[in-house]
Amino acid sequence: CLEATERAAAAEAKLEIAQREMVRKDKLIEGLRKKDRSKDLHDVSEKAAIASEMIQACMTNMNSLQQYNSELTHELEGLKASVAQDRDLLNDNPQGAKLTKMTERL
Repeated sequence: CLEATERAAAAEAKLEIAQREMVRKDKLIEGLRKKDRSKDLHDVSEKAAIASEMIQACMTNMNSLQQYNSELTHELEGLKASVAQDRDLLNDNPQGAKLTKMTERL
């Protein structure tokens, strides 16, 4: 009977040790999961910062292109006005009117 009691006590001690070990491992696993989540959040944060920089660069490029487009549009309007003025001057001249009609046929 004494031997059975000793075995039971030893088994209980082993069970308690095993339970403490399980708790320790669970805490370790949870710590690793938190660390992984923290790393994931850090990675996402870095990627978001890079994306934000890229968006800012695109916006800057878009603004530059809009400005350039505006300048080209203004220049084109000036050229159209100049061509219209030249055509009017050409049509005022009899020889120029003939030349204009010939070029229009081509």
